[in-house]
Amino acid sequence: MNEPLTTPPTITTTILAKGRSTLGHETNLARAPIWHARPRSADGETVVTPILFGHPFRKVEDRTLTTTDQRLFAHLTTSYIRTGCPASRQVPFSLGDAASAVGHEMLGGKQRSLVRASLGRLRSVTFESALRHADGNETVLGWGLIDSYLVTTRGGGKGWVKLSEAVASLLQEGSVTFLHAPTWEAICAEDEVAGRLWSFLESENLGRGWRYSLFAPEGSIARPAPSMPSIAQVLQLSWSSRKRRVAQRVREACSVIEEQDKRYRLTLSTGVRRHLN
Repeated sequence: MNEPLTTPPTITTTILAKGRSTLGHETNLARAPIWHARPRSADGETVVTPILFGHPFRKVEDRTLTTTDQRLFAHLTTSYIRTGCPASRQVPFSLGDAASAVGHEMLGGKQRSLVRASLGRLRSVTFESALRHADGNETVLGWGLIDSYLVTTRGGGKGWVKLSEAVASLLQEGSVTFLHAPTWEAICAEDEVAGRLWSFLESENLGRGWRYSLFAPEGSIARPAPSMPSIAQVLQLSWSSRKRRVAQRVREACSVIEEQDKRYRLTLSTGVRRHLN
């Protein structure tokens, strides 16, 4: 049975009011440095930051998650919220809709295989992290993204995903970042790194003049841990001795964001500053 909660949570009412172009992305996952965008250079080395909200954030078991996986997962969490956050935590989907959500215009055997591969990666990952709740409380938890999934070839390809209890609970209590799907799609189509940066900035919901560190701080191990990962860590960009290359890559991503989302004015100095019109 895929029964909704007796009273749909407020988050369901909110997303329905925002219209079909709105995605509901769990906020901790929009901020976390777990989604690997494809760097333009083949010698780009990926990194995983150890800190989120001042606590270790690490993959205990994993296969590398991509920004394509991020978009598929946002599609699934959006469906879960729109259907009233069913107690079963099951989200039905079609392979066609899933393929479209990650940017495939045509559906064929290759696209179906890519969606199944993405589901496999989402199922494989286990995290140990701090979770920040809507009321400001934090907990440290070992958790995953989805518990199981089923795919059938009938009807052109359908199936369901069962979200993990941790993810479902966060969504139900309102830990959701609302993303404008056409804007995200347009940015990702031009630059995957820019798409990852945009989804991170949208999750922050901060005002004018906010700054972010471009790189993780160096120095004494006794220095207090930062509350949030650096931009380079969020984007999984690491050319350890080539910081100019990382900075240039982030500038390129910022330019794409400004072009596609006119609310943003982004400058790069020792960090990224967010301006909203």
